[in-house]
Amino acid sequence: MSKMKSKMKILSIYAVCLMALLLAAPVEAAASASYVEQQPDTTVRDLGDLESKMQSMGLQAPVDTTNTLQNKQRNFNALRYTLDRRHRFAGDKFENRGFWRHWLMDLGGGMLQYARNGSYRFTPITDFHVHIGRQLSPMVTLRAGVSGGVSFASFGQPDIYTSTYSGKIGADLDLLYSLSNYLYGYRPERPFDFSLMMGVGMQYGRMMDQEGVVSTYATHSGTAANLHAGFQFKFFAGSHAALAIEPYVLLGSDGMDLTRNDVNWHRFDLGYGLNLSYIWYFTPMLSAERNAGLFKRRFQPGSRLFKEMAQSYTWRHPLFVEYGMGPAFLGNTSLSSSDATGYHVRVGLGWWMSSAIGLRAGLNITNANFTEDDAQTIYNKMGSETGSLDLLLNPFGFTRNYTWDEPVGINLFGGYKAGKLHIVDNGLNGLSHSRRLFGYRMGAQLWLRLTDDLRFNVEPTYSINEYREPHERHRYNEFNVKLGLTALLRTPRYRHWDATEEAALPLRGVFFGGGLGWNTTVHEWSYQGKHTSWLKNGELFAGYNFDEINGLRLSGSYITDAIWNEQGGNAQLLRHDFKTHLMTLDYQFNLLNFLSGYRPSRRWNVYLLAGGGIAASSGQADWAFDVSGQVSYRVARNLSLYYSHKLFFMPSSHYPSGQIYTAHGTVVNSLNVGLMYNFTNMAASLRKFIRSINGVPADSSRMPNGRFFLEYGYGYGDYPMLPSDASHSWGTALSGALGYWFTPYLGTRLSVNTSRGVAVQIPALDHNPDHVLNGNTALATGSLDLMFNPFAASRHSTWDDLYGMNFFVGYQLGRAAFWDASNKAEGKVNGIRLGTQLWMRLDKNLRFFIQPLYEQLYLNGLYYNPRNHSFAEDADKGGNSLKHYNAFSVRMGLSLSLDEHPSRGMKAQTVAPKQGIFAGIGGGWNFLLSKQAYDGNAARWNGLLYGGYNFDAYNGVRANIQYISDGIIDNKGYLKGKTQVVDGYSSRRLNVAIFSVNYQLDVMSLFAGYYGNRRWDANIYAGPAYARALKAGKDANSFPDYETQAHFGANGGLMLTYDFSRHLSGFFNHNIYLFGMGDYGYVFDSRMIIKKVTCINAFNIGLQYAF
Repeated sequence: MSKMKSKMKILSIYAVCLMALLLAAPVEAAASASYVEQQPDTTVRDLGDLESKMQSMGLQAPVDTTNTLQNKQRNFNALRYTLDRRHRFAGDKFENRGFWRHWLMDLGGGMLQYARNGSYRFTPITDFHVHIGRQLSPMVTLRAGVSGGVSFASFGQPDIYTSTYSGKIGADLDLLYSLSNYLYGYRPERPFDFSLMMGVGMQYGRMMDQEGVVSTYATHSGTAANLHAGFQFKFFAGSHAALAIEPYVLLGSDGMDLTRNDVNWHRFDLGYGLNLSYIWYFTPMLSAERNAGLFKRRFQPGSRLFKEMAQSYTWRHPLFVEYGMGPAFLGNTSLSSSDATGYHVRVGLGWWMSSAIGLRAGLNITNANFTEDDAQTIYNKMGSETGSLDLLLNPFGFTRNYTWDEPVGINLFGGYKAGKLHIVDNGLNGLSHSRRLFGYRMGAQLWLRLTDDLRFNVEPTYSINEYREPHERHRYNEFNVKLGLTALLRTPRYRHWDATEEAALPLRGVFFGGGLGWNTTVHEWSYQGKHTSWLKNGELFAGYNFDEINGLRLSGSYITDAIWNEQGGNAQLLRHDFKTHLMTLDYQFNLLNFLSGYRPSRRWNVYLLAGGGIAASSGQADWAFDVSGQVSYRVARNLSLYYSHKLFFMPSSHYPSGQIYTAHGTVVNSLNVGLMYNFTNMAASLRKFIRSINGVPADSSRMPNGRFFLEYGYGYGDYPMLPSDASHSWGTALSGALGYWFTPYLGTRLSVNTSRGVAVQIPALDHNPDHVLNGNTALATGSLDLMFNPFAASRHSTWDDLYGMNFFVGYQLGRAAFWDASNKAEGKVNGIRLGTQLWMRLDKNLRFFIQPLYEQLYLNGLYYNPRNHSFAEDADKGGNSLKHYNAFSVRMGLSLSLDEHPSRGMKAQTVAPKQGIFAGIGGGWNFLLSKQAYDGNAARWNGLLYGGYNFDAYNGVRANIQYISDGIIDNKGYLKGKTQVVDGYSSRRLNVAIFSVNYQLDVMSLFAGYYGNRRWDANIYAGPAYARALKAGKDANSFPDYETQAHFGANGGLMLTYDFSRHLSGFFNHNIYLFGMGDYGYVFDSRMIIKKVTCINAFNIGLQYAF
């Protein structure tokens, strides 16, 4: 009886516990609305759902019928719960709102190997792909993309050249089905996702061989369809990113591996491969917290990631800039690893798609010993220039609490590179050649955080490199260890700098510095065992920081390089030192402040510099250009240590030695360490002085978007690659432009450009250097430029800044003409242009600028014969093709902007609108645009007298009298006609009076509104003109009758004035006269560069008085 009682007690306790669990189910359902943590026991949850469903159906089950022997319930099918669908978790709610929701980009690469066909063997195909896709449901994703790849004939096949290679391009359409989401419910931030992949594709392949050897086994090209299937192993790497590994097999139609039909008996081809992909989702691929399903309750609070957290600091994905330099060691060459040494330099730009995965592209340069001569006295060098694309993996970035301010870390990377390899076979005899280079690279980047968003890197890199000769493929290895820096972009939303930080350095100010260091010139070969000292150069510089980002620097540098040469045929080597002094003007850009924001307490800074100047060496002066980077560390408030790496580019002839690599000019690497000092009080005084000379108050408002502007520029240019030498190829350059600033950072402009220079010099018959005949060149182009204003990045920048700088790059298209002694050759011209515009504000809407410009121009259908100094448009006439030439010019000009200032519409005037008579007088210089000219010809002086009347603030008329004197040296026979009848040369002067009447428009008032107190003003004018010669000059015989006739034409010009007082102004005037249009004849014979039109440019400065 006692046993029966104890059993009843146990059953009662069990029944009470069971009832408590049943009652807890609805409580749990109610608590789930507030996301209370739930234990992982699914049995209790399933029993609760079952009982709830039974009660809703009207079924009663007060006790267990099995134990109480009561009748079973009616209409109850246990199979419905035995095979319950709740074995598949419901997961989160899948939202499909918005067009870009669930779209993705998939890019990566891998290896593909076709099944061996028994005929020939190829290396695995290096494959690259890009896909665009969309996730249609929790399980199904559809993607389409393109791919390409290349492979080479394997080594060790006697009947196939190893230089034979095969390439393919293709397109595919794939379907992916997520088994993880099917079995365990939709959860986008699941750490690991497994999917099935299947798809179809088409590809075109082509095989390149030498002398038709491969045709015995294969076709040279073919198109094939394929079916492919495999798996995708996807690893969650961030709110937008994932890393995927995809093994797959491929079944293709006959010809996929380019095997001939009579060789491939099975009529289909097999392949297998492996891809590594980076997946980027265009929108955060996280569930909103309100859409969280059972997974919300099955994890500890805060352990899941939701869409609301996608913008957190931890999950930012920044851009970054990299630099590195270090020693390089080559393997698999004829030299030992200790002798095959050199250096490697790399700069790169990358993007962290998440804290775990990233991409980066880079430019890599290596210069190292490669082979040696038979006597083992000379090292023949190699030089490689490659671009690379790397996939980055941060193994610590997969952790949930990773931050970008970790003190140390490591990144793994692997990638592909391609470019050019320059190999010197026998440097002493000048034998060298270039080959295409490609390779695979891998390595690690160990980094140490220096300050916010700045890291110091140690990056060992190993690469396998291959290049092709005519019949064989060669391979060598490279191992380098680079020391460098990485600067990360921090967008403003993540710049949580303390606003109360004390400014440790002024935003603006003067600085100076200097340092010592080591440099090396890029060589083609060198003698063994000859080394130079480590201390080889020095530099001094001074500059001014306009704000926290932009600055200007003037530098003086001294560099040396030692060359050993054999003397007297006795194999004795004597040392010769090349010594160069450089003076350069550089734009300075604070990269770290631009990327990460200005932080006064930051001790580290990174600068980029670029500019140009003069290089003087052994009595020879040349143009020089430089780019550099500098990192500094502030040891005191105004004192900093710095390291800099500067590249100097000089002409190929600057170092007259066959040992120097000159294919891209003379290139020198200069490394320096030194000190830099910043002045505070001097900066404030200089700013006060600059403001005092410009009376227009600056507007403190930020820059608005959208602004039209007009530009005028005039200056001088040089064409050093034309047949005339650089010292004689100078000419003039004129441009006009209409532009628009889309944003404070970005703008564009459309320009019309003309220039004139000396194309060729023809020796004089009397050997007098003043009688050398110059054949000129003329250029007329239209250009479209993209403009960038780096000063807009400063938080203090406005449209009314006193000074600034714009960078621009563009493309131009037009025509070029060349004249020799008697012929003209004309053709199309196009090319790129890039430059800098340094400007200073004169008035609210008016800027004065200086614009250095570099142009690389490509010519079509023009030829030059150096034997008779002639140009032609026909290749049959002999000579060399003029394919391209470079142009350097510096223009000074004005930029006038249209702005909605309150003064527009004559609202803010403080004096009466200008109306009345004005008059002016001035003098200046003039020159003619001509086909040919003698060296003794030069610009001559002139005088100007004018008067006019202003009807209102915009419109006026003026009358001009211009006196022009032009001194000419001419060949007498040439003046008498096409037949030379008189030997010798004659000097004469032509004096011409020009009368013109013009309509005048005040463009300042038109574009910026009339403002009575404005000191600067700009006017344009145009109208008819009349010219007549005044006297013959010294030689009456050389004064033809047509020059004494009256000539009708037109003129137009631009006048800039500055008011010294209410009535008295100074002016600059550029007047252009055109004569000979229609049937009125021309002013100067044989001088016209525009058909039969005489074009005279006259420049004047003087005084104007307003009555």
